[in-house]
Amino acid sequence: IPYVQVEDGLQAVQLIESGEAFSAIVIDNQMPGLNGAETVRKLRSLGCKSYCIGVTGDPPGCADRNNFESAGLDVCLDKDSEGLVRMVEELR
Repeated sequence: IPYVQVEDGLQAVQLIESGEAFSAIVIDNQMPGLNGAETVRKLRSLGCKSYCIGVTGDPPGCADRNNFESAGLDVCLDKDSEGLVRMVEELR
């Protein structure tokens, strides 16, 4: 599967602003610069329709996770082996 990796949320936003299009985007909640929630909100405000998969180590019910989940993600997964398996299933 071809992919593009960026260092932070701002680079992800810049890719979308430049006209790049992706079937799916995997976003970590704890990124430098723009965090995951800020990045997803910005991508959605730009009209990005990519399937957005969020990954986080925050437990369910945590305020940071709730903020991330409500930012416009299609799915939010845990950063553990079960979450990785689910991510592969989501990408199929």
